[in-house]
Amino acid sequence: YFIGKKFDYSPKQSIPPLPLVGGAARVGASGKRGFRLGEGEGGVSKVGILAASLLAVGSYHVWVGRVGLQDGVVIFFMLLTLWLVMKAREDDPRWWWAAGAILGLGVITKYSILIIAPVILWYALVYRWKFYGTRAFWWGCLIVFIVTTPSWLYNLKLYQARGHFDFQISAFLGQEVPEWSVRFGRSLIGGTKDRAVNFFRALHQGNSPVFNGLALASVVGGLLAVWKRRDKTALFLLGILVLFFFWFLVIGSTYRFVVMVAPILALLISHFIIAHYSLHFTHYLSLVTLSLFLFFEFFYSVNSFLRLQSLGPQNITYAQINEETQNYGFNQLEAYLNKLLDGKMPKFVGTPEYQFIAEEQEKAIARFKREGREPYPILIIYEKDLNFLATLWIFTRRLIYEGWPIISDAEFVRLTGEELDRFYRAQGVEKFVYIASVNPRVIRPVFDRVGKSEVMREYLNEKGVEPTVIRNRAGAEAFWVYEF
Repeated sequence: YFIGKKFDYSPKQSIPPLPLVGGAARVGASGKRGFRLGEGEGGVSKVGILAASLLAVGSYHVWVGRVGLQDGVVIFFMLLTLWLVMKAREDDPRWWWAAGAILGLGVITKYSILIIAPVILWYALVYRWKFYGTRAFWWGCLIVFIVTTPSWLYNLKLYQARGHFDFQISAFLGQEVPEWSVRFGRSLIGGTKDRAVNFFRALHQGNSPVFNGLALASVVGGLLAVWKRRDKTALFLLGILVLFFFWFLVIGSTYRFVVMVAPILALLISHFIIAHYSLHFTHYLSLVTLSLFLFFEFFYSVNSFLRLQSLGPQNITYAQINEETQNYGFNQLEAYLNKLLDGKMPKFVGTPEYQFIAEEQEKAIARFKREGREPYPILIIYEKDLNFLATLWIFTRRLIYEGWPIISDAEFVRLTGEELDRFYRAQGVEKFVYIASVNPRVIRPVFDRVGKSEVMREYLNEKGVEPTVIRNRAGAEAFWVYEF
């Protein structure tokens, strides 16, 4: 939390600091796992140190922490689970208990961690480990069952009440759910061929060319090591890559899924460098080469995510995935709304369709009254075609959890017809705020647009309403805000 505050993260205003803590934890887990893989094969702790260093500065791994996706936390639980399983084999079978608890936490975080099950089976096969004969393993399974109770109990009750499972499981099983007839994320992953191609595309657009080049060399070197020396570490890591590839054919090869393979590639690269080419940190040339490699990875990540304008060509000096982490102006729009609504409370609250939303709004209104806020007869209208996820955070969040009357321009035009703002003025609304896009980068893809903003803009121009310009961090115009 305190590290997050240094970067201006706030639980009330932005993504919580968990990605920052999770990033450090994932690096540590990868290092510990590298220690295990390197032992007895000439690497000792060097594989872990190099793998952790790669993850600390690698662009793809940095990206998943910056955007605050659950997948970053899943990577941590995945690596920690596998490390604990290794300890159960090498030190004490009772480590299965801890592995079960961590895996259970991973499952209730995101189902994509279930790939760890075939990975563990592959580990047991490579190292000829009959783990199922120990009582501790079955206790670990019971612990997984107990920790995942919120997930399986929810799905059981949901099926009893509605005849289907949750969003992800119902999609995986092909269940028809009228409320989820449109699954936007699922529609983007394509067929089997698309998923296969997108796996490599995600690596190309997420990692630096140097990282990908070394990853390819490590795969080839690993195959040769397995063929010539029966290198179990290389065999294990290569097998994980194959398992992940087929897993992504099932769940999809989007950026957020494929990033799970980043620590495996980091371990494979480190094993390739340390174990098979006898590069030692004490050797001057080796140290300089590794330092240059890590420095380039550091530069690549900084150039991708921290600079307002990245230097050089895309996917050569900066990652294409920086498109999802750039500042488009939504933070500045958030600041504008915070200032606009500061010290005020909704004067009019609609009637939501679902009872739990009504309860949340009632709690918010009661809290506002205790704080002595002033009722504000305002209606906020936003362009329907604005980025979907940003819209959820900036507008839908305020509608659901604070009760502010907020509506899209498409719905506003549909409900009011030719009356427009006169319709709501007759009901007591005194102030209207319309937020429209200027920069095309803040709106949705072409196929998902509604295109009602022109009606609003023409109407406001006829009324002579001058917009206020909101600029992004780079100083470019992002939004026009009409107050009337």
